Amino acid sequence: SARMATLFALLLSGIFVFWGRHILGLLFGIEFISSYYILIILLIGQLANVGTGSAGRFLAMTGNQSFMTRITAVALSFNLALTPLLASFWGLIGVASATTISLILANVALTIGAQRLTQIRTSVF
Repeated sequence: SARMATLFALLLSGIFVFWGRHILGLLFGIEFISSYYILIILLIGQLANVGTGSAGRFLAMTGNQSFMTRITAVALSFNLALTPLLASFWGLIGVASATTISLILANVALTIGAQRLTQIRTSVF
């Protein structure tokens, strides 16, 4: 399931990488074309999210919701600390980068936790 979702996400990501500027312009107007790099940065985070599978939901369904909650709280705290710092240097690119970094770290931690706690791999990696 995670493999199929990742393949589909890679296909859609390729479309946005190659034609993202055009898509942003057509859907939202010419003023949004400048948001292309923000889209790509957030896309990287979502690819990691899809690639790690649904580790968070899996942990919640296997009685490990407290672990999932702790990881989510740490990721939120990290994001809240990192966002203003990176935003002060790079503006919206910094905000998108902070969100992507937090999302990747949370998903990696959830995936590792799921494998250690249940001996079941949820990711495609």
